[in-house]
Amino acid sequence: MRVSTGALPLLCFLGARLHAAEPAPAPTPIPALFKVITVAPAHPERLEALYTENHDGDGEGEELPASVMYVKAGSKEYGTFLTITDSSLCKRPLEKQICQAFSRMVSDGPPAVGADVTGTRIGGSGYTTAFMAKVSSLKLAGVDSSIAFLGADSQDPPRSAVVLYVYAKRGSNLIQLVAPVGKCTGAAPKGTSDAAYYRACVDAKRLAKAEEVGKQVFELFALARAATR
Repeated sequence: MRVSTGALPLLCFLGARLHAAEPAPAPTPIPALFKVITVAPAHPERLEALYTENHDGDGEGEELPASVMYVKAGSKEYGTFLTITDSSLCKRPLEKQICQAFSRMVSDGPPAVGADVTGTRIGGSGYTTAFMAKVSSLKLAGVDSSIAFLGADSQDPPRSAVVLYVYAKRGSNLIQLVAPVGKCTGAAPKGTSDAAYYRACVDAKRLAKAEEVGKQVFELFALARAATR
């Protein structure tokens, strides 16, 4: 089970919210553990943030490092989100493995089509992710390095949801952006490998859709400029 600081989910509504001439409530203070996360959205008033710290347990997502997850304020569509952690928060063995695998995806480039990249995610649990295709046209602004790709999210592969993933690094912060693009639901022909199935699913139309979705979420989750020293 995923738990947040203080044992219960801490939902931090960012930005001022006006209500019938009443003064806007003060923002919820950032828990001390998360102050090493210096990357932040440029428009926090559009978003809600969930600060999550996982502990040793057998629930889904317990292996993930502590992180802050942003979703669109007021939205019920939780498949689109931004997750940020810091390498210093990757302390337990599984956390270290995940953060190292995440970093290799950014620095080493894409793996083979069909490769299992579930263990590279710093956010999201309860499903597997297979690599489908790199989306070279999408570049996240305000980071040191990044990679955009389509992943096949599934509990019954190869049938899957097609999801745009963007992995990025700025300093020691690790950034993951996720947004759904469509689905691959057709039955795989007998004898067809998962890799062949994924290749057939990612055509020019799908890549164009990924670019469109990418531009939308880049605008929603645009990152604030790094503080100058």
